[in-house]
Amino acid sequence: MKLISYLNYGQGLLNAFWNGSAVVYGSGNATSTPLTTLDISGHEFTHGLIQKSANLNYSGEPGIINEGIADIFGVALESHTNGVSGNWTIG
Repeated sequence: MKLISYLNYGQGLLNAFWNGSAVVYGSGNATSTPLTTLDISGHEFTHGLIQKSANLNYSGEPGIINEGIADIFGVALESHTNGVSGNWTIG
């Protein structure tokens, strides 16, 4: 699938999310920078992978599994890229 991102979305949006077809990164706010770290990006793109491959509904138990897999992939990507063990902290 294509990896599409929208950067600096909106004014003061302190969030990153998968919108069903792309990852959207807010521009941050007065106290925080945009959420564009490698683990967050990996987490959000994993939601796209899950949508394309497993189509887990994003609510209830399937939603929890969806979030858990996205967390694991985000940390694994950061750990693999940086050559360190996972710290299991997103962001």
